[in-house]
Amino acid sequence: MATKDEDQSVVEDERQVLRTLCQGELDRSARLNTLRGYCWRESLHQVIFDLLMIMPGADAELLREQLPARLTTRGFPDFDISWFQPITLANEDVERLIERLRVTAATRFESQSKVEG
Repeated sequence: MATKDEDQSVVEDERQVLRTLCQGELDRSARLNTLRGYCWRESLHQVIFDLLMIMPGADAELLREQLPARLTTRGFPDFDISWFQPITLANEDVERLIERLRVTAATRFESQSKVEG
């Protein structure tokens, strides 16, 4: 079972990945495909990821412009995205974060399977 600190660390990693993907400076489509099956810890993160999936070629300005309206139509009329500020990470750092999310998700799935099995 993950501790509260581990859960918070994963949420922060998710936020960094989403902030970076929304900047549009990286090869977004490859990274989106890598995260396609990832189970986001917060539903707000899932909605932002879904927006990226349906607008893979959109530039950062368009994404930020449409984000509030899209979040509202998806059931988040009162949301806090103060954390959603521009961030620039090196390719290696983004890859490391994505891999850490994938490993965490796999470990979480294995733990749940053992509990259920």
